[in-house]
Amino acid sequence: MEYRQISKNNNCFDAIRYLLAILITVAHYCVLSDTHLTGDFNLIENRVSIFFIISGFFSYMMYCKTPNPWHFAYKRLKRLVPAYWLTILLSVLLLSFISSEDVEGFWTNRQVYSYLAANMSFANFIEPALPGVFENNQMSAVNGSLWTMKVEIMLLITVPFAYAAFNRWGKKRCLLIIFVLSTFYRLLLNYLYSSTDEEIYNILSRQMVGQLVYFYSGVCTYIYRDYLISNTKILLPLSLVAYLLQTKVSLLYHLSPICLAIIVIICAFRFKYLYFVGRLPNISYSMYLVHFPIIQTFVWLGGNKEYPIATMLLCLLATVIAAYILWYIAEKPFMKQSVTKHRD
Repeated sequence: MEYRQISKNNNCFDAIRYLLAILITVAHYCVLSDTHLTGDFNLIENRVSIFFIISGFFSYMMYCKTPNPWHFAYKRLKRLVPAYWLTILLSVLLLSFISSEDVEGFWTNRQVYSYLAANMSFANFIEPALPGVFENNQMSAVNGSLWTMKVEIMLLITVPFAYAAFNRWGKKRCLLIIFVLSTFYRLLLNYLYSSTDEEIYNILSRQMVGQLVYFYSGVCTYIYRDYLISNTKILLPLSLVAYLLQTKVSLLYHLSPICLAIIVIICAFRFKYLYFVGRLPNISYSMYLVHFPIIQTFVWLGGNKEYPIATMLLCLLATVIAAYILWYIAEKPFMKQSVTKHRD
C-alpha cells in the first residue's frame, strides 16, 4: 500500500526546487564573475544532480499513473519545451542588441542560425555562443546550463523501458543493474580524466549515463517511499552521515546518489512548514533556464568588479522577474490546458 498520494499540498518539493535554483544561480554567478564567494562547477553539478533525483521521482510516478509511452512523451515535452524554446529565441533577439557586430552583421552571420538549430534541438554543445556576444567574458557561452536539457530528455526516454523491465525482471534486480552500470561508467570516465587530463572525459562523465544513478535513485525513492518515510529516524541520520563522509570512504562515495535521494525525499515530506510553497507559482524551472544569460549580461556590464555582492543580488532579482514572465507566458498556458483536458 502506498504511503500517501502525492499532491502539491503534502510535500515541499517546490521549496527544494527553489532552493536549488537559487544556489545554482549564486554558484554560477561566482564562477562567471570570478568573485570566489562560494563553490565551483563541482558544487553546481551536485545541485543539478538533485534536480535529476526529483525528476526521476516524479517522472516515474507520472508514468505509473498512465503507462503509455506516447502520452508520457507528450506531457513531458509540453511541460519542458515551450519555455525552453522561448528562452533560446528571446536570448538571440535580446542579446543581438549588445553584440559587437552591427545589426546586419549579426543577423547575416551563420553562427546565429547554427546557435538556434543546435540549441533548439538540445545539442547545445555544437554552438554555445553568438557572434560578438560576451566575447570579453570569462566564458562566451550564452547559456551554459542548458547542457542538462539533453540529458533530461534522454533520461525521460528510458522511463518506459525501465517500467517494462521492472515488470518483467523485478524492480530490485533492474535498479541494481542500472546503479552498477552507471557507477562503473562514472568510475571509468573519472579514471581516464585523471590519467590523461583530457577535459572530454570529465564532460562525458556528467552526461546521461553518469546521471542515470541519480535519476533512478529518485525512481527508487518513489517506489519505496512508504518504507523510507516510515523509517525516517533511522534512515535520515544514516544517509546524512554517509553522504558527508563520501570523500573519505570510497564505498560511501559510490552510495552517495542513493543517500542524497533518501535525504531529499524524506525532507520533502517531513518539512511540513514548507508545504505552502506548493501553492505558489512554481517558477524554479524558468529560473534555471534564464539565470545564466542574465548573469553573463551583468558580467558584461562590469558591475561585478566593484560591487560583487550587489550585482549578485541584482542577478537574483532579475532572474526571478524574468522567470515569472517566462512562466506566465510559456508554462502557465500549457498547465491550464492539461487541467482542462483532465476535467473533460
